[in-house]
Amino acid sequence: MNDDLWSIVLAGGEGVRLRPLIERWLGGHRPKQYCTFVGTRSLFQHTLDRADLLTRPERKVVLVAAGHRKEACQQLQGRLAARVVLQPLNRDTAPGIFLPLTYVRAANPDATVVIYPSDHFINPEERFMDFVRQATRAVEGLPEMPVLLGVLPEDVETEYGWIEPGRPVDWKGCRLRKVQCL
Repeated sequence: MNDDLWSIVLAGGEGVRLRPLIERWLGGHRPKQYCTFVGTRSLFQHTLDRADLLTRPERKVVLVAAGHRKEACQQLQGRLAARVVLQPLNRDTAPGIFLPLTYVRAANPDATVVIYPSDHFINPEERFMDFVRQATRAVEGLPEMPVLLGVLPEDVETEYGWIEPGRPVDWKGCRLRKVQCL
């Protein structure tokens, strides 16, 4: 494993959009990342397992909302150590990335960091992880460029925002594109 490769697992969201469905299903609120929709592991646990494929446990930082501490700790039991960072208040994604990134930067200023949202269902996981591995190699080869993985949308969903692909970037056969600035 690469000593400069770190993982950040984001698990601080409230799951607002799915809240009514989950409350009907479970009889109370639980953020979707802590729910087991398929199999025996929650979305959060699936994400932790994906991060373990690329990084050592001591190079994994998990961001948890302070109000989810108990649930997250229960789901982390039996797993190798990771640094858990409690987010005092939910301030959405950018601060949720910045806070654990400060821990990584302090520990390893040269780190390559993979950021995993823990509220997504991913299937097939191995194919996804092949893309993540390819992205980490691209970042290491093109350190001035952050790499963002994305998928083609099925429909327009303006509430989530979107990314406009820009011109292609040729790098060792990777299918990379700049992000078009509007």
